[in-house]
Amino acid sequence: MKYVIILIYAFSIIVYGYSVHMTSVEPDNKLWGYICAFLFVIVAIWSVKLYVEYSKKNEKDTDISQ
Repeated sequence: MKYVIILIYAFSIIVYGYSVHMTSVEPDNKLWGYICAFLFVIVAIWSVKLYVEYSKKNEKDTDISQ
């Protein structure tokens, strides 16, 4: 499951990068801008969620070891 999450995360970052490129190449095409904004929000929320989960887990581990 860990590798599937990493694969999905990497795929979404690649699609985000491509949509940023296409937005700069075709500024009149609004679809790429919407895809870019949507993926940015999803990746940002997911990154914060993973960071909070990891920091809580790390905090629990340090409390137990002391």
